[in-house]
Amino acid sequence: MLCASFTLGIVPVGWTIAAAGDFDGDGSPDILWTNTTTGERLIWLMNGTSYVSSVSLGVMGTQWRIADTGDFLGDGQPDILWENTSTGDRYVWLMDGTAFSSSVYIGNVGTQWRIAATEDFTGAGQPDIVFENTITGDRYVWLMNGTTFSSSVYLGNVGTQWQIRN
Repeated sequence: MLCASFTLGIVPVGWTIAAAGDFDGDGSPDILWTNTTTGERLIWLMNGTSYVSSVSLGVMGTQWRIADTGDFLGDGQPDILWENTSTGDRYVWLMDGTAFSSSVYIGNVGTQWRIAATEDFTGAGQPDIVFENTITGDRYVWLMNGTTFSSSVYLGNVGTQWQIRN
């Protein structure tokens, strides 16, 4: 049941919401945007449903997709999970609020695998990564220890006509 709705206003063509996370630590989720034409990335700092300001993360090639956010470092701040749709490389940008701190390479599982979501499946207080194979329909969870792969769990195959939406 929809209780309320609000508008973000008119956003120029090419901009899509990539993820959300509380980057400024005010208790309200902020919106992470991608410009699919230019590769520019922005964080909209929000106060509830109201836009406050934006912070540019710069321009990354359009082959880089923001897959999700999660607190991989365990410092109470969201980090950004990236995947390269051309090479299959995956990185975590460790963030200090809205500022990039450093990046950690977490592996390459090929371009047929897409990061579908992050969630704490083990109860360890850190995000794990859900992958789906866009060719076969197989799904796996990478159990993570921070930014380090620990093991994987096969979730099964539901076909390629189904996608996990985060």
